[in-house]
Amino acid sequence: MRLLRPSADPDLLKSVYIALCQSIITYCITSWGGIATSTLLQLERSQRCVLKVMLFKNRLFSTELLHQQSDTLSVRQLYIQNILLTAHKSVLNSDDYKILSQRRVFKIPVPFSKTSFAHHYNAFLRPFVYNKAVKCCDIKYSTTREAKAKIRLWLRTLDYQSTEKLIRVVQ
Repeated sequence: MRLLRPSADPDLLKSVYIALCQSIITYCITSWGGIATSTLLQLERSQRCVLKVMLFKNRLFSTELLHQQSDTLSVRQLYIQNILLTAHKSVLNSDDYKILSQRRVFKIPVPFSKTSFAHHYNAFLRPFVYNKAVKCCDIKYSTTREAKAKIRLWLRTLDYQSTEKLIRVVQ
């Protein structure tokens, strides 16, 4: 990226970033996602490093400003976007969608689990985060493509604490 930076325009660099970094992260994020915070932390550090090199920023540059200037989502936000889209597709394809869409409160059932260990996996997190997101982001009647655009815009407005609050289960 550092060798490509002086000879390429910013749009090309962003395309290279999306093709090489973000696509790999998005492809594998469901397996890495909620399991270990340390794994997400390593991915976030790598992502920030690539973005800082791409945008000619020093290592102490603010992460929030970095994502605003590069028009990208953080690793946690990519994880949330991925599980929300997966949950939305399954809701749209389910037989209960017509019944759910007529209800005032749009909630999909969350699996019961007694341990906090189970709360870190997609089987629990997907419906849990989806129910939280539907309250804040109007994706109830959206197609998958519209939902992706709405979720992306909504996630870009969230700071680190709000993003973390979406994933964490308070007992």
